[in-house]
Amino acid sequence: MLVRDHITLPPRLLQAVASRASRITLVVGAGCSLEEPTGLMLSQVYSRRVHEQLIADGVLDVGECADPEDLSELASVVFAKTGLQRDVVDRLPRNDFKYARANEGYLLAAALVREGSIRVVATLNYDLALTDAVRQLDGNEIEEISGPGDLRYLGGKAIIYLHRNVNESNYENWILRKEALENEWRGGWEAFVSQWLTMSPVVLFVGLGSPAVVLTETLKKVHGAFPDQLEAFLVDPVEESPFAESLDLQPARCIRATWGLFMSLLAERVVDSWKQEMIQTCSELCLENGWTDTDEGIAAVCNAFLTGGLLKVGQRRATLLNSGSYAPDSEATRILIADLLLAVGVLAVAASAEVAFNADGDAVLRLSNGRDVTVVLLSGSGYRRWGQVNGLLTNRRASRPDLVVAGGFSGTPPVDLAPPDDVVSDEPTDDVAVGGMTLRIMAIDDLRSQLSNVVGEFV
Repeated sequence: MLVRDHITLPPRLLQAVASRASRITLVVGAGCSLEEPTGLMLSQVYSRRVHEQLIADGVLDVGECADPEDLSELASVVFAKTGLQRDVVDRLPRNDFKYARANEGYLLAAALVREGSIRVVATLNYDLALTDAVRQLDGNEIEEISGPGDLRYLGGKAIIYLHRNVNESNYENWILRKEALENEWRGGWEAFVSQWLTMSPVVLFVGLGSPAVVLTETLKKVHGAFPDQLEAFLVDPVEESPFAESLDLQPARCIRATWGLFMSLLAERVVDSWKQEMIQTCSELCLENGWTDTDEGIAAVCNAFLTGGLLKVGQRRATLLNSGSYAPDSEATRILIADLLLAVGVLAVAASAEVAFNADGDAVLRLSNGRDVTVVLLSGSGYRRWGQVNGLLTNRRASRPDLVVAGGFSGTPPVDLAPPDDVVSDEPTDDVAVGGMTLRIMAIDDLRSQLSNVVGEFV
């Protein structure tokens, strides 16, 4: 069994993913779609089932296909007999491919594309789990390339279906037959895309059991010309891999890990880089504004905000910025969030409280008297006006927060920021166990000027 603590990723790979400079190309195969909730199977299983149906339906006779578990050979046999590969594609579980749900590895891959760590993800699979991941994370800036007609969109962030995907209605265009996989790609769009993919400083192959000639030949040619500049790594849970042998990769470039585990390790390195950058941004804000009352709480509040993994942090960031389901890091958003985190830090230091963040993205101050104070952080993202605060709060539906701290709104905050009734409480109550305090909404600057009064209400 593979254990996280026993897996060490190569330094250059860690440096590339942390830089977020689009230096990595990720190529994935069927092994990446095994993990739940994607839950698909390897091609051998589908090939065997299709072969049985072809015999039962009278398309093939017993013994016509020498290896019923080789899907590409099966497609070639059927094509040779019927002139089409439709009879194979038509018997594959196309709806399972079409409605495939993204597992954590795919979600992390899509997130790392959004973050700029990965330039492009190319898949040899026909299922749409990768598209589902991009959709779940609001990656509208990521282009989907599924055939030569999409090449005009190639250039920035992208996911590429190198063998087409289940949405390709012309079954003869699916790159499935052995001849198509081994020879017919030469001079076609697959050759062009493969060369473009392998020109990345780092190329990662994950979940690929058998060699893909279009990739292995192109990689050898491109990386052979720049042996000191370009690197390739293979990720596989087993020690011996035909794909590794076809590339003649050294053991140091073969990483023994499962798909989800490997992607989580890559993501951890990115989160580590965020912590350093967020602490630095907070410190710079303090220096620029002459704030000295927050210094001791900076690291604690930044570390608390950045716990839970890359996906959770991206969702938490999106909640604060009111920007969908996932928000990538950027210098601009980092400053907005740092301003809010510093406000939490001021409160935590003044109240001698520990800081955590709950599932809704709210800060929770754990006081020494045993009380938890919930603070909703709300950012105007630098362009929203103060009049939108109440509407944004209603969308958050926080369950009776003790305080709302708002920042990043344009204009001058009104004297009285009254909350909407349904945010204060679903029903009026005098129960002291629930808390009878009127919800307070404060701009960051007002919080600093009234800090002692605010803290006095909680402690």
